[in-house]
Amino acid sequence: MLKLGEGVSSAVLAMMKTALGSVDLGQAEAAATEALDALINPSRVGGVPLLGVRGLVMICHGRADAIAIEN
Repeated sequence: MLKLGEGVSSAVLAMMKTALGSVDLGQAEAAATEALDALINPSRVGGVPLLGVRGLVMICHGRADAIAIEN
């Protein structure tokens, strides 16, 4: 589910940036785009626990940055 969410959020953001790239955005539209980016950013989650093993194991996505590791 983590990989699916990461892929969907990346695809949605890429499509929005492509669609809105040629449009002159006002401050409200730019703020809304930034808010959406912050909302579906995969770095907010960081990782998920791997169940069925002895001990604590977290799985992170491949392009995890410092924010993702902290979260």
